[in-house]
Amino acid sequence: MAHRERETSGAGASALTRPWPARTPWWLLLVLGVGAVAIGLALCLDANAPLPEIFLLIALGFLVCGLDDLLILDEPRPRPVPVIIGVSFIVFGVLAAAWGPRYPVVLAYAIAGVLGLAGMGRILAPLLRGERTRLLTVTRGIVEIALAIIVFFVPFTTLVVLAIGFGIRVIVSGVRLGYTALRVARPAAAPAATEEAAPHPPTRPIDTIPADGAAPEPGSAADPSA
Repeated sequence: MAHRERETSGAGASALTRPWPARTPWWLLLVLGVGAVAIGLALCLDANAPLPEIFLLIALGFLVCGLDDLLILDEPRPRPVPVIIGVSFIVFGVLAAAWGPRYPVVLAYAIAGVLGLAGMGRILAPLLRGERTRLLTVTRGIVEIALAIIVFFVPFTTLVVLAIGFGIRVIVSGVRLGYTALRVARPAAAPAATEEAAPHPPTRPIDTIPADGAAPEPGSAADPSA
């Protein structure tokens, strides 16, 4: 019964942020989170870098954000919206790495458009289903929509704004990945620690139990109190 209760409580704790596929190791989520924070800081602190470097960082950021959407889902069953967003981010990451330096302005507007649509999808999809939206999901959606609006209305600083704004967006994904990694790792380690700390029932020495099952006589060698 206790073992069944531990399994139920562990499943309930991990259902809120269930990795998909479910066997995604927590350390992989942590590595992706640390990498995402590093990429985001590089974009924010070096927004005036050469175009190949900027678009390489943007491409890596899109790949990490896409994996964030695919590996971490807020529901036990994958919803179509986060899966579509995750795949789109990975595709645009490849496009940014391949054609970013050749067509920087066109690709910057395309990236801003994708971010705006993704942000609206994150916020509106749960509301249309009548479900509660998580704080980090709302934060990512607001950052994406704000970045798209700024890029479209500030054309002369498109690349700089895109680098800084998208850097903030990647940092948010890194924080989400790291937080989820810790939550996934904690329930996995809890049952093992509980089983190790569980006291074992005391055992009676074999030589104190008579062969015929009768109680030992007082003062005899088999009497424990002797």
